[in-house]
Amino acid sequence: MIVQNTKEWHQLRRSRLGASDAPVIMKVSPWKTPFQLWSEKLGLSNAIESNTAIERGKQLEPIARNEFEKQTFTPMFPEVRIHPKYEWMMASLDGVDITGKQAVEIKCPGKVDHEKAMNGVVPEEYVPQLQHHMAVLEIDFIYYFSYNEESSKILRINRDDKYIDNLISHEKEFWDRVQNLDAPPLIDKDYESKDDEDWEKVVLQYMKCYEIDKKNKEELEMLREQLITMSNGRNAQGAGLKLTASIRKGNISYDQIPELKNINLEQYRKAPTKFYRLSF
Repeated sequence: MIVQNTKEWHQLRRSRLGASDAPVIMKVSPWKTPFQLWSEKLGLSNAIESNTAIERGKQLEPIARNEFEKQTFTPMFPEVRIHPKYEWMMASLDGVDITGKQAVEIKCPGKVDHEKAMNGVVPEEYVPQLQHHMAVLEIDFIYYFSYNEESSKILRINRDDKYIDNLISHEKEFWDRVQNLDAPPLIDKDYESKDDEDWEKVVLQYMKCYEIDKKNKEELEMLREQLITMSNGRNAQGAGLKLTASIRKGNISYDQIPELKNINLEQYRKAPTKFYRLSF
């Protein structure tokens, strides 16, 4: 049994898609982009494990769960579940009853989101999370409990099968990208705005060098093709230059080798590395 906030739990979260990942994948998260999440799953960047809001939530969660139990007369227990069909899909529940049929998602949010809950509305960024939970637990409803030191609100949220089908489709597409090292499209939030003089100075220098180098490369390639044409496909030499034709082996199509059909070659793949591409 995996206990939340342990080393084993953090490792499991990196190798699965959890409910907190769902809003990112559905592009309603104000905190993280799909590319940032993709990078975290591959270990190319670190997930934000703590900040003031997160620490406040951790401190208030046991108090909030106790208050929920008092209001509903239902004992709730934190639990980690894996989807029975999709092993890449997990859920870390704030509370599940002993029957496994009732669950609660506890939020100790800021003023704006708490006021929405008090008015009977679940904030948009939490909708995918709740449906993700219901998908993993295969339950028909879940409680959303918004809590602060002065007030609280329980909302019963029903399962939406059409939404869940769409959610799982998007999550599967994202998880395939993680497995295939295929980065999601970048958005404006994925770029840090730089407007200082030092940055501008280096960019101008780079652009100048790039244009010179680009011009030289284009001219060299043109002259290279001209020499190949003039050699009539044969080895040639003259004026201090040798033109030698050589044969390069073709790439091996590993997917065409019968003996490798049932072998998982991914286990032999080296760890991914980050690289940078400059563009204008």
